[in-house]
Amino acid sequence: MMFKVFIISVGIAFSIEIVHSILTKGGRFTLEFFGGGFLFGFVREFIYFSFIRTYEFPDMPIRLLNVPIFIPIGWIFTFYLAYEFTSRLIEPKTEKDYKDFIIFSALFSTCICIPIETAAMNMNWWLLRFYVNDNIAPFNLMGGWVSASFMFFYIYFVMKGKIPREQLMFIVFVLIVTYTYEFNMVAYFGLAGLLLRIIGLWGMFNYNKEITLISLIFLIICLYSRKILSIIPNGILVTIMFIAMFIYILVKLRYMYVSNQLSLEKSL
Repeated sequence: MMFKVFIISVGIAFSIEIVHSILTKGGRFTLEFFGGGFLFGFVREFIYFSFIRTYEFPDMPIRLLNVPIFIPIGWIFTFYLAYEFTSRLIEPKTEKDYKDFIIFSALFSTCICIPIETAAMNMNWWLLRFYVNDNIAPFNLMGGWVSASFMFFYIYFVMKGKIPREQLMFIVFVLIVTYTYEFNMVAYFGLAGLLLRIIGLWGMFNYNKEITLISLIFLIICLYSRKILSIIPNGILVTIMFIAMFIYILVKLRYMYVSNQLSLEKSL
């Protein structure tokens, strides 16, 4: 019964998002953003359900190629909320503005995922292959959420022509880093796996230094999360990172504001 209530609630909330998008941004934006987001989420989940298998949603209805369609809907649900939050903070005009928009959107999307995934875990809808004895979703999943959000928003803005098309190579390097971690290539292939991960980070750094540094911090903490969790409980670690992301956004907003003010003064 509770599961059905959850599905109905998600359906209503998602429908409201679509209506809001059509009314405020038009049908074309809605089709591109929601259609592209669903496709992105579906492909990601197909890869995880088919090859990585770190989690499962055993009771989720309506599956396509073994992927419950409510999961990619959940992704686009958080992407749109993050897009709306960020739109209230930044009015992007330059390539750098759009890259800042991507960072904010990815961090907001990750923050939204924390309570959603925690609720799903506590209601036993979501089964993890690895389980942290805590009532908060495992910290190392935050790295996956922020990485997926970076990729979606990067692809979206490249496709919209807001970021140069050659920047799609950034996504290739993100995928290299992500899947050397997900498939534990360093453990299986040793130096070759480590070299591949370094190449991925080097490529990311060439295209976007700021996102690379954020990703590297997440990656390092995720790699050593089990050792860290023996010292710092998972719930405390999640809370610290949650707060840290908001502090980062506030500091960056302040820096952007000061930079804009200085630019205006110089132009007068």
